[in-house]
Amino acid sequence: MRLAITAVCRTSQKFLTDLVSAVTNCDCHIIEFRTSQLSTTPFCYVLAEGEWNHIAKLESFLAHFDHNPDITLHTHRPAQLAPVEGIAYVLETLSLYRDDILQDLFKFIESHDVHIEEATSFCHISSYTSSQMLIIRMIVVIRPETRILSLREELLEFCDNINLDAIFEPVKQH
Repeated sequence: MRLAITAVCRTSQKFLTDLVSAVTNCDCHIIEFRTSQLSTTPFCYVLAEGEWNHIAKLESFLAHFDHNPDITLHTHRPAQLAPVEGIAYVLETLSLYRDDILQDLFKFIESHDVHIEEATSFCHISSYTSSQMLIIRMIVVIRPETRILSLREELLEFCDNINLDAIFEPVKQH
């Protein structure tokens, strides 16, 4: 059984240690762990796995965090889904910042029945031009019946039409 946990802390990163300790002290295993700093706020995503009674113990223990006004915690028991079959590709884009770019890119990917495994984006100010730049990076899975060459051509044309510089290539395992 698995438990997905998201946590936001308004004050410090000490809660990361407390959260990881809670998982291991309840005899669960951390399958996936991610943390990032958005502005000045640390966010954490944990996927824990264990026997049903250990997951229930973890859920009870995590309820103690509800009393801390600086921590917001959400849990969810995800269904066991079969992995998506296909070929993993990485899509990386760079452009001048516009509000609609991420939305347009998600719409394109959704309309072509491509599965998004990971997606990240961030903005920065170009050191050469002082323009606000947007970088988007996605790991997507292309289903076996999808013609890769056609998808690549349509995607790159789409990106060109909205003025995105894009790279679309298979994920290479080392």
